[in-house]
Amino acid sequence: MQLFIFLSSNDDFVYRLQDEVNFFSNLIEVRYYNQFKEFASALRKSVLSETLIVYCVKNKKGIEIAHSIKNLLIKTKLLFVLQTTDPKLVSQANDLHPRYYTFASGDLKDVKAVLAKMINSMELPRPAMQSTRSEQEMLNSQNQNAEYILANR
Repeated sequence: MQLFIFLSSNDDFVYRLQDEVNFFSNLIEVRYYNQFKEFASALRKSVLSETLIVYCVKNKKGIEIAHSIKNLLIKTKLLFVLQTTDPKLVSQANDLHPRYYTFASGDLKDVKAVLAKMINSMELPRPAMQSTRSEQEMLNSQNQNAEYILANR
């Protein structure tokens, strides 16, 4: 699982978003992009893994660019952060079927909460040694219980 963040601007908003999202960097891979070509290329390469995207849109051009890779975005869990409340822009963003959208002018803690819920709902890989050991311990315990029941009949 990975989290891609596409930022189309460099202002105070970017730092506020990074503060909220860096919380997840120890759970999943987090990558930041500010060039659309790099973002689209990375998205094409990640088709086989679960991908969350926070797509920050400054204007109509940002939405139009997102529409150009709609077929890739549909396979992901998409969150929009819009920097304007223009109804046409909101409508165009909704055409891409995001799981959630919010506005940059507000508190970005809601983005953190939505991401946390999405990450918790996805299966995170468990360390192989730990899961194998606990499964083996469970089997041993079941075998001991069965032997005890048979011996005490």
